[in-house]
Amino acid sequence: MPSAVILQLAGAHPSGALLRSRWWLHGDAPGPMAIAMAMSRHARRLFTRVQGSLIGPEALADLASGRRLTFDMQAPPSADLRAP
Repeated sequence: MPSAVILQLAGAHPSGALLRSRWWLHGDAPGPMAIAMAMSRHARRLFTRVQGSLIGPEALADLASGRRLTFDMQAPPSADLRAP
């Protein structure tokens, strides 16, 4: 089975909302597993957990200033992440 670290990059939506990016490991080859573990270590060290999601410093500042941070533009605003 092929293995890889999958990156799904998002960012600013034309409406002004911020869409999350995410990544995950596919497969169990040692190389991609080492990359995924390194990414996890860095994310835990540099990002802040908000409602179960790891949020980077810039997105956290946007969230604190009132910008919408969501997983899906079709989701209602009640499903958005809220500032801690």
